[in-house]
Amino acid sequence: MDCFNLIISGNDSQWDSEYCRFPLERLFGYTEDSIKSWLSPISSDVNQREIESYPTIIAFEESISSKARLVHLSDLRITGTDLLFRINDRQDFSTIENIYSEEMRFKLRIDVDFEKSRTHWAVKPGNALEILRNYRVGKIDASPIENSVSSNRVFVVHGHGEAELQSVARFLEKIGLQPIILKEQPDGGKTIIEKFEHHADNASYAVVILTADDLGRAVSEDTLTQRARQNVILELGYFIGALGRSRVCALKKGQIELPSDILGVLWKEIDTNGGWQLSLAKELSQAGLPVDSAKLL
Repeated sequence: MDCFNLIISGNDSQWDSEYCRFPLERLFGYTEDSIKSWLSPISSDVNQREIESYPTIIAFEESISSKARLVHLSDLRITGTDLLFRINDRQDFSTIENIYSEEMRFKLRIDVDFEKSRTHWAVKPGNALEILRNYRVGKIDASPIENSVSSNRVFVVHGHGEAELQSVARFLEKIGLQPIILKEQPDGGKTIIEKFEHHADNASYAVVILTADDLGRAVSEDTLTQRARQNVILELGYFIGALGRSRVCALKKGQIELPSDILGVLWKEIDTNGGWQLSLAKELSQAGLPVDSAKLL
């Protein structure tokens, strides 16, 4: 099931900082019982990561402002009686001008009488990205915002090369980024494609690992050539379309046949001396991700 966070605050400076605190007792206000049950207990790291993965609308009580922002959360954790988290603006949305319009309240399931005047954190069913894109006239500028990233999440596409996967994932963690590996994420009752789309929507960059997992040839040829898995090539194309070529890096291991249509995509050779790590870090930093360069030394 698709969900999104709706966090409404009565503090007019609540969203001024990159890191925010929110009272834990206000979590799950105006949230369906089935969703509360699914995401409980909140002390579970798995449930915290699930909530963190949802698109998030941050807003104020109507008496303060009707404007809101669509963001992603990261570094979500419990600190005493509060939830501490980091907010990261998405690259494809700017300010939502009037979240309390009749149309927005209906689509986002905001209680007409009470919810807009209560400080609370609701988890709502629905695809917030689709809702806001479909009803953006006069409310949302859906054009890309230059040099802005959605989060520190990096989706890692991989085939059968487990050693290469672990090497890339651990490197991303080392430099302060969060690798998203689909097989490690909970299914949540979703089909494979729904699960993929859900986590892909929350990534601001994609690293695609191309390893020689398959053999293939054209009908007119006799010699088999090494190729990456078909699903890896499919997901590479998906991210080129979703994020743009500047936010996709392919890491190639060995002599692999590449589709001619993607030869313009940035790719690096996975060399034995680890030179690919510095090259990848530079690309991630150039794309605006918060790379901890001190960890490269």
